[in-house]
Amino acid sequence: MKKLYFSLILGSFLGLAIFSPFLSASAVISSAVDIQRYGARNISKSESVYSQNVTAIEGDELEFSVNIKNTSSNQANRTVLYVYLPVGFPLDSNSISVNGVRTGGNISNGLFLGNIEPNFQKDIVFRTRVNSQFNGYAGIQAQVVGENFSSDNKYVSVTKNGSDNNTTVSQTISATGPTYTTTTNTATPSNLLGVSVLGKNLTKQDVNWQKTVKAEPGDLIQFSIMLTANTGTTVKNVYVKDTLDNFLDFVSGSVKLNDDPASDNLISGQFLAGDITASALKFVKFQSHVRSASQFGKETIVLSNMVQAWAENNTLITDTSSVSVAVKQAEEKKPTTAVSTVKKTTGSIVTAATVTPKTQLVVPKEKPKATHANSFLIGTIGFDSFCLLIILILLALVVFLLIALRREKKKNKESASNQHN
Repeated sequence: MKKLYFSLILGSFLGLAIFSPFLSASAVISSAVDIQRYGARNISKSESVYSQNVTAIEGDELEFSVNIKNTSSNQANRTVLYVYLPVGFPLDSNSISVNGVRTGGNISNGLFLGNIEPNFQKDIVFRTRVNSQFNGYAGIQAQVVGENFSSDNKYVSVTKNGSDNNTTVSQTISATGPTYTTTTNTATPSNLLGVSVLGKNLTKQDVNWQKTVKAEPGDLIQFSIMLTANTGTTVKNVYVKDTLDNFLDFVSGSVKLNDDPASDNLISGQFLAGDITASALKFVKFQSHVRSASQFGKETIVLSNMVQAWAENNTLITDTSSVSVAVKQAEEKKPTTAVSTVKKTTGSIVTAATVTPKTQLVVPKEKPKATHANSFLIGTIGFDSFCLLIILILLALVVFLLIALRREKKKNKESASNQHN
């Protein structure tokens, strides 16, 4: 019997040791997917090579190319590619192709690529045409996410380069006849400095930076300002100022420059980010709270965040992002009039009286959140029934062990009693 007890205990611990990894399998990073190439080319200028730094003017058509690869020996599950196109770069949804096959969708909202086998890759191509809302610079971010992996962000910068090169011919009349003079105007970049601001909802544990962040009252939002030097020239003494909507409360002490704590002057005054060398990046990040629900009405409201940047050798440039706040309103309950008729009999006379109850029973509608909490067990079974079954088996082993111990004690007690008699 002692051997049986020992076997049961040993089996229980071995079961927990073997199956415990399955209980947390959903949080394991088992694959690796990387963006191998991310670039753009100006189709309107007949460019054939994809680059991470592109120049364009209003009306130019740009083509982007993204190559992602599963570099691990495990399958990458539910892969989604995000490319956040800012204002001024409308997507041509008919141009999206995956491995040469045309597909629809909006790549800024996420292009679903499915599972990717080990060492396999996918090529994504899409186009956009620059419009009048392009403010001179854009840092266009690409990110790939999935169930069992994480990945770094990649950027392509698009800079406005003024007018196209153009040639003019002027005529001068003299005694010897007309003289023609040819003048070529060479385009130069309008800005050495570039700025782009994105945000994400920390309360909802967003992992992707977006131009428009979805939020609810009370949520904590983080913004990221990307500063770049677009040409081979160093941008000197770069200053930044951020202006938040009145319904976004700045979190003091949250400002960071390249992950190092920095001054709150970003909001209260002007923030010195220093020099930015050629083709370099600097990130200024900070947090803000969306105000409470009592501050908002019933309709969704869009809150703005505007960043301004300038330098010794660059004029003022701006960029914006927004927070779309949806306010959950409590459903108005309209009391129903409940009237019942009670007949009273007094002798042979029957009278009718109308009674209106003072307290009416109203059955509230069950909210989704409450339903989720009440059906936790059902959800667990649906999510991972195998793991739950293992736990129940282990519990059954423990119960069996306790029953066996109780019977053994009773048997020993009866044996001792018989020997005594």
